[in-house]
Amino acid sequence: MVQFFDQILLGNAPSINIGASKQNLQGLLDAMVLEGYEQLKPPCYNIALINPVDPTCAHGAPWHNQYSQPIMGGTLPGSGSKIVNDDNFHRVYSVHPVHLSEIDSDCDKTSTACVMKTITVSENIYEIKDKIDTGFYPIAATEMKAKLSSRQKV
Repeated sequence: MVQFFDQILLGNAPSINIGASKQNLQGLLDAMVLEGYEQLKPPCYNIALINPVDPTCAHGAPWHNQYSQPIMGGTLPGSGSKIVNDDNFHRVYSVHPVHLSEIDSDCDKTSTACVMKTITVSENIYEIKDKIDTGFYPIAATEMKAKLSSRQKV
């Protein structure tokens, strides 16, 4: 703490090893980005199925792009086939309009090198006590609601 006050309040030369802190916290920061943590960027929650690319809000959770939908979709035929997902933050309980996952691709069973484009919908749920940030309650989402395309649909 003395080094922190010396550097921040008195403006003295840095004596704190910031690199070590970044190395120790990098896993936590990476997890927050994958989750789409609302305190890093608030969710976009746009009326259209595909949220706009906006630097002030989060488009969707990268977790669903990298892991959830590709795992749910399973292995596609052919060595060059893969699933490319676009996750979008929406309130999953909204009924007008209803946001559902979809597949935007013309791949068929005989394709050997196909890129299947999918769209998923997700919403992170946070407890009200998370906003206090006392260190006593977890700050991560307690639930990540997601609408994915099933393996059968893929």
